[in-house]
Amino acid sequence: MGRFIILFFGLCMVPILTIGTVSAKNTVSDYLKAGDRLCATKDYVKAAKYYLAAVKLDAGSSAAYLGLGNCYSSVGHKSDAMTAYQKALKLDPNNVQLVSLVQNSTDIQPSDADKENIMAVTKNLASYDQPVFKQIEIDLMGGIAFTSLQKEVGAQVAYGGTVEGYYLLDPQFGVGCSINDHFISYADWQWVDAEYGPSYAYDITLYYLDILAVGKYRLGTKGLRPYVLGGVGISIVTTSTIISIEDSSNFNKTYVSTNSVSSSYPAIMGGIGLELPLSAYSNLFLQGKSTFIFTTGSNTFLAPLEAGVNIFF
Repeated sequence: MGRFIILFFGLCMVPILTIGTVSAKNTVSDYLKAGDRLCATKDYVKAAKYYLAAVKLDAGSSAAYLGLGNCYSSVGHKSDAMTAYQKALKLDPNNVQLVSLVQNSTDIQPSDADKENIMAVTKNLASYDQPVFKQIEIDLMGGIAFTSLQKEVGAQVAYGGTVEGYYLLDPQFGVGCSINDHFISYADWQWVDAEYGPSYAYDITLYYLDILAVGKYRLGTKGLRPYVLGGVGISIVTTSTIISIEDSSNFNKTYVSTNSVSSSYPAIMGGIGLELPLSAYSNLFLQGKSTFIFTTGSNTFLAPLEAGVNIFF
């Protein structure tokens, strides 16, 4: 299973990186959605920036003037609100809502700080190319992991990949799901009767499939961005064992049997990473994680180091 994720990740990286290197511009729709989200939280000063950015891109957007008028009205600038509503109505004369707003716009008493702030952000249209965050993030990555097994085997290197999906609540914080798949192969043996005689040879492959609820917090929104992440969930551990008898005199192996057993265990994960922005729609990143799996008898520790790309919708 791990091999298939590595192959899938490798095939996906070429077109994704090609797309990611193309500069992507925010659209009028992006700005309007961002302004609407901020208006819903009553952050009218920031919302005005996005509506003005939409106007800068498309002076014929009735929705942008409507949003801007709502921002002005909410902080008490009745005359500016009326001007914005009238421009919107001129662009969309059949809009019943706009007709009502123009006829019934009332003055709301704002705080002095809101008055000063909203006028400050409306003075310079050149500064309104605001970064609009997308709400859906998909992360694809692959790499290696160091893991602890039973004392006789010691630390081993695992290979695999991870797919993560996040719903972004704001530009810095998102919640979602992570699916990690890593595998380890190693050999073990045991004497059948006496030392230097035939022995049992064990070719063992362990598959770790972790399904976690995760959260990610970015420590910045510009340039190289460090971030932290964490999650809880389950780890499905599958042990596949090929048993054969090996003759120490000629090293010939005689196949005996194959056995495969799967079990699920609780797991917790924490990690840190660093992003390099490529465009408004994608980043490259490098991250390190630690996953602690509460297995029966002896717990297992996975420490993946992964590189990948995230894309936003």
